[in-house]
Amino acid sequence: MVVHMIIGALILTLLGTQEDLAEILEKMRISTSTIKTMRSTYKQIKTMSLLDEEVTTDGTLFYDKEKDSTRWRSEDGTIQQLDRDRYIAVFPGLKEVEIYPLKEKGKAFRMIMGSPDPDGMKKEFEITLVSSPEGPIRLKLQPKSDFLKKRIREAHLQISSKTHLITEARYTEINGDTVQILFQNMQLNPDLPVETFKLDLDVLRTKGYNIREHK
Repeated sequence: MVVHMIIGALILTLLGTQEDLAEILEKMRISTSTIKTMRSTYKQIKTMSLLDEEVTTDGTLFYDKEKDSTRWRSEDGTIQQLDRDRYIAVFPGLKEVEIYPLKEKGKAFRMIMGSPDPDGMKKEFEITLVSSPEGPIRLKLQPKSDFLKKRIREAHLQISSKTHLITEARYTEINGDTVQILFQNMQLNPDLPVETFKLDLDVLRTKGYNIREHK
């Protein structure tokens, strides 16, 4: 799991002052505040440490601020979707649907799914600026909450120095597996079709899907 959203064990070089980091986060906040809708293609690369194996998935990310919804749809039809206070995963190959209420853990879960806002990031993570002078902006995130600590060791974000939006996210799970997500062809504030986030569970039931709603 992502949504989403959504990204070394030691900091080799600490560059920039606290004011630099604060300025970057403020520019991120301003940039994300202008986004009402978004469409972006993505490539997800999961490396399984035990098997030394990589699995690559391509897909499209959709976001609608007013609906408070984010959808990750991979090319095989798998869907991971956040709708306000619930998370839905649709697996066509297995004909299964999992639905979880987010409740108080919802904000932390959104950080994992890759659609973080800077204010939420500061609450959930210790953030360090680890950029090199010549390269893009890079941030290292160490989880604060027990909820996140049980799921990820650390995360890394790459930020565009022009738009101050996330172009790459990478995180390491507790078991050592890593997930890297590259965002490309990002379109800001496009008109999204009405049915973009629509999931008709009744139709899926008639198709033989097993739908499990967790409490």
